[in-house]
Amino acid sequence: MSWPSGRERHIDDKLDLGLDWWGKGLKREEMARARRRSPKLLRCLYDSWTLASWSEWLKRRGGTETLTSLVLLHVDDHRDLGSPRIERNEAGWRDLITNRQISLSDPDTVIEAIESGAIGMGSFMTPFLAAVPLAEVRHLCQPPKAVATRDFVIRIEDNSDDLLQPGASRPVATLEPSSGTGAGHYRLTPDVDDWLEGIQGGPLLLHIDMDYFNNRYDGDSDWRERPARLDTPVEKIFAQITMLTQALRRRGLLEVIEDVVFAFSPGFFPAELWAKVDRHLASCLGLDTLEGGTARSGLSGHADKGTRNKGKARKNRVLISEDEVELVRAKGTKGRGGGADGEAWLIQLGGKRAGQVFINLIDESPIGKHASIQIYLNITSQGRGIGSLCYRWACERSKYVVIYAHMQKSNIASARAAEKAGFIDETSAQERQKLMVWRRSSSAASA
Repeated sequence: MSWPSGRERHIDDKLDLGLDWWGKGLKREEMARARRRSPKLLRCLYDSWTLASWSEWLKRRGGTETLTSLVLLHVDDHRDLGSPRIERNEAGWRDLITNRQISLSDPDTVIEAIESGAIGMGSFMTPFLAAVPLAEVRHLCQPPKAVATRDFVIRIEDNSDDLLQPGASRPVATLEPSSGTGAGHYRLTPDVDDWLEGIQGGPLLLHIDMDYFNNRYDGDSDWRERPARLDTPVEKIFAQITMLTQALRRRGLLEVIEDVVFAFSPGFFPAELWAKVDRHLASCLGLDTLEGGTARSGLSGHADKGTRNKGKARKNRVLISEDEVELVRAKGTKGRGGGADGEAWLIQLGGKRAGQVFINLIDESPIGKHASIQIYLNITSQGRGIGSLCYRWACERSKYVVIYAHMQKSNIASARAAEKAGFIDETSAQERQKLMVWRRSSSAASA
């Protein structure tokens, strides 16, 4: 997969400014594969690579079966719900261009499908939503493409291929008007408050296509003739970035974003803005910045001095007393403590929000239907003994007598916190995740 190299084949006459900033001698014909990774952030020119980043995140998490909720924060001037050139079959998906199998749990196969062109920048959302039906999409989009808040239910349907392999069943995502939010829903809105309404915990994945801020070209060589185009000046873009990131910070959501993608979208977002907007956006999100094609920190995957100092600071944090922490009953949302079977609490430290805990009734093997607890703490509240307190308090205040905690085996801190709260490790050798259980009878006897 490659783009044409001739200057006349590209809409943006200042494309060289962006390519020079990106560095590594990037040529036009190499743009489709361009991406640069730091620990939490993937930068790519085309947002088709977002699916690869999400696939890698899923693999680190232990697969789709470990998820009880997920919100995709989609900041983009497009929905990206097109039909990829892949066929659904019994083994998963097949690339209609290369005939290779694709699995979201195997990032290498996703990368191959992106490189072949089977999964593109307008269709990368569809395979993920098909594989993770509990995912909720919150799409922030500006006028003229979004002028009011609208809610939908996501439907994955079959679309018969009529070009590469006529009759092959290709997935396509459609949106059915509905009301409300939650698992399997899609909210399209130009309003930041509506965008984040009701989100009280993670995990969150943040995808930002820069054409949300300015879509001057929109892939159209006749862009100058369009009467209603999104061509925002950089000063207003900075103000929008500040408003967006402050909204995430006020709600305590920055700390539960587990993966971030920036896509620069040549031919949509003006290249002369790449460096300035990247610098401001990364800074406001507390992520690595990129200067002259070289990251200031983190691109190699090794912790820099600032990261190590943060780790030392966390170790030196003072443990809190029970009197400083308060668990306040809250109204959860679907998949995050909402509904008749759910329970949710806000964690407050000194009167300020420090995190959230919620319990959902889920039906997953090997246990079947059971109550599952999840805790999310702000970074500044971690390592202070709050987790063990809130595990115990939430279980004691819950209507359930048996509550399970699922976590990665490498998550030693959460396991220790749960153990202090009275959870018992019941992980079998066959399970990929650690499984801990709290029982009201044994907890009372221990007390």
